[in-house]
Amino acid sequence: MLVPEGIAEFFAMRPIWLHAGTRGADLAPAVHFANAFRVDPERRFVDVLVVDTKGSRLREHLADNGVFTANFVQLPSHKSYQLKGRGEILGASDPSVRALAKALADENASPAIALGFPQSFVDKMDALSGAPSTVVRLHPEHVFDQTPGPGAGKRMEG
Repeated sequence: MLVPEGIAEFFAMRPIWLHAGTRGADLAPAVHFANAFRVDPERRFVDVLVVDTKGSRLREHLADNGVFTANFVQLPSHKSYQLKGRGEILGASDPSVRALAKALADENASPAIALGFPQSFVDKMDALSGAPSTVVRLHPEHVFDQTPGPGAGKRMEG
């Protein structure tokens, strides 16, 4: 499935916060802090930068079943989408991807403060933009509207 055109346009809206999810062979879920993304110009995939954290089961979970989700939230509207599909580890982040993470951290700073997050939170997000990270290529199979409200969780047609 291609990333739907409307979702690709949504990705251009800034700022956007994101996080990722996996599940193991035992179906136990794990949440991963993601701090950057880029959409393939032909909308075939989305590369997601996942911060390497102590105890992360990202690689283990993707080896178990390959299921990977990424959740994108536009601030301050909270318009949200989840892409679910197959995750493929491309390897460690490079300077160009870390630059995307830094740009997103910068874009998210003012809205985070406006929403009541403390400066220490913003500083941590900024610091994580340069942290060791793994690039996961998400090949979407399903898209869900996760915007809070009556339509939350609705599967979208691709």
